[in-house]
Amino acid sequence: MAIGTPTHLIAAGATATTATSASFTPSANVRIFALCAARGSTAAVPTISDNLGGTWTAVTGSGIDAGVICGAIYYQDVGGSPSARTVTVTAAGTPTQDGCEVFEISGTGAISSNFHSNVNAAGDPSVTMSAYAATSILVALGVGNAGSTWTQPTGCTEIYDLAPATNVRLNVSYDMTSPATSLTWTSTSTDSIGYGLEITEATAGAAATGALAATEAGGDDFAGSGAVLVSGSLGAAEAGADVSAMAGSVPASGALTVAETGTDAALAVGQVAVAGTFGANEAGADAFGASGTVFITGALVAAETGSDTFVGSGSQVAAIAGSVAATETGSDVAAMSGAVRVAGVLGGSEVGADAVVGSGAVLVAGSLSTDEAGSETADMAGAVPVSGSMSADESGADALSASDDQLGEPGPSRTVAVGAENRTASVDAEDRVAGVAAENRIVAV
Repeated sequence: MAIGTPTHLIAAGATATTATSASFTPSANVRIFALCAARGSTAAVPTISDNLGGTWTAVTGSGIDAGVICGAIYYQDVGGSPSARTVTVTAAGTPTQDGCEVFEISGTGAISSNFHSNVNAAGDPSVTMSAYAATSILVALGVGNAGSTWTQPTGCTEIYDLAPATNVRLNVSYDMTSPATSLTWTSTSTDSIGYGLEITEATAGAAATGALAATEAGGDDFAGSGAVLVSGSLGAAEAGADVSAMAGSVPASGALTVAETGTDAALAVGQVAVAGTFGANEAGADAFGASGTVFITGALVAAETGSDTFVGSGSQVAAIAGSVAATETGSDVAAMSGAVRVAGVLGGSEVGADAVVGSGAVLVAGSLSTDEAGSETADMAGAVPVSGSMSADESGADALSASDDQLGEPGPSRTVAVGAENRTASVDAEDRVAGVAAENRIVAV
């Protein structure tokens, strides 16, 4: 990232132990510098602060007491959304005056060790610098006791040359093209300090403030260990196939949105918890394997036109609060062992042919309704109790086999009670022969 041109922001000075600037707002993502000075035979090196409570760092070696004048250089990095602020320069001891000048530079890297200073009682300091990096620039700074206009080092461009307090003179200049290593100032000040500071170029880093957006058309591999934290929203528009393997915890605060047209594989070990709504709209065929416990709180909605396979090991907790709806145009096979319980209403609209094999107990509380246009065979072992009603509307052919005891067949003995009755019969002429054994008849009239 190229270094930006140094730009003056604000200056302040006063005949007092402190001086506060007017309000100003720096640019986003810059480094601001403050050249500070305090005047007085018993004054001490000054410090800088701001009304936002920001942290200011001193350039190592810049705090100098030159007798009647003291100087120091401080810097602070500003983020992507800077706020308005004021700065205050403060001198210890018993200063008569103090002052500061604040400027900003963008694209700066680490503070360079190529920093040198010189004290001169006649107001004409000179500094010898080390060689500069090809992408670096020079900032030359001067502090003087009294005096008037300064002349900056050869090749430098001034951004400030004034007295923020009556007898405190500050001078700031820069060279962005071909800075010299020998720097000399001339002035009418008495005690003076000259500073030379190499400003290095920023290198690409891995930190991002604000929003991180990625549009990707290829295939990436990502492996992360430890904790991956997202605060806010993470959005990805992806047309390729990715592989993501993560160990540890992956919490997301806010919204996680993925629009996917490829085929992905997700492998999760441990616990996968979804709070809120989990929606998947998928036109391909995916494989999902999860070990441990899978909990879903809220709603699980799936619209699927492909063929998926689900394999789960460990504990599958199938407690669902609310409703599960499925619309199916294919043929399914369901094999269940143990107890299958339905509370409420189980409704199915089916145009295919299904086979159900169940062992153990099949319990239905409420109503079981089937509307079927095909032929079915039901084979069930164990108990098949139905609480409520069971209705079937059937246009096919079913088979029912039952034993005598299931139909309620009585034993060979029969008892019939018949009331008094009159019987009349018309009989054609006929010959009748009857053989009657000896018998006694008793008739009550």
